[in-house]
Amino acid sequence: MFRKSALAMAMWGALAAQSALALGLGDIELKSALNQPLRAEVQLLSVTERELQELRVALASAEVFQQAGIDRPAFLSHIRFEPVRKPDGSAVIQLTSREAVREPFLDFMLEVVWANGKLVRAYTVLVDPPVTMPAPTPTAQLPAARAPAPAPARTTAPRPAAPTPAADVGTHSGDTYGPTGRNDTLWNIAAKVRPDGVGMEQAMLGLLKANPGAFIGHNINNLKAGYVLRVPDRAEFTSISTADASAEVRTQNREWRGSGPPRPKPPRPCRRRPLPRPAASWN
Repeated sequence: MFRKSALAMAMWGALAAQSALALGLGDIELKSALNQPLRAEVQLLSVTERELQELRVALASAEVFQQAGIDRPAFLSHIRFEPVRKPDGSAVIQLTSREAVREPFLDFMLEVVWANGKLVRAYTVLVDPPVTMPAPTPTAQLPAARAPAPAPARTTAPRPAAPTPAADVGTHSGDTYGPTGRNDTLWNIAAKVRPDGVGMEQAMLGLLKANPGAFIGHNINNLKAGYVLRVPDRAEFTSISTADASAEVRTQNREWRGSGPPRPKPPRPCRRRPLPRPAASWN
């Protein structure tokens, strides 16, 4: 099983008239990991069977990407979008690709067109690496060839095998979480501690604001290990609106992807003063 996580934001509004039962786009659920072909689902809200049949889903145009200030890498053109009705009755848009996802973040604009309107919504997806790797296949050992019995040697008792360490993540207890581990991400922590009705982006920014010392560069993607985080109350989480939280998360993701160690400034050239010319001697 892979760790599922995604950041979904409504950065672009509806672009057409709405029907009585307005069709909408919900959150995105990631079902694949880094270095795997993309598998994800976007919820379809209030969609009728007729609308589902005539729905057209695609990436938004390059002009729309440019207006939203989002890059449109070539990989996005290989994603397939298919609206389907699941066995439980819910409707989703399935996103698939043949190529593996190599970047930890995917930014894209999804465009949905049907008879009564048109929707464009921006999604930012955080793609996690797999949390478990298959154990190596044990190598069969060939029986050793017979040899003359060696002289009895001094033997020592075998050391007991070290216990397998538990997952390096913190625990949630009351109004604290921690200590944070190397496998912790702020997304996963926010999913565990946020109250009902608080968005993921609001929860992450609330934890960042309440624990500034636990992050490098005051960025949600730079959580430090070994810190006990204070979990804010609902009022602190909701002190920032959903829209503002979405915009701030997108900004921090862009800064984090483009961040790096500052280039060292080149040393200033050392100007040597000319040596004084020796005084002329008269013989």
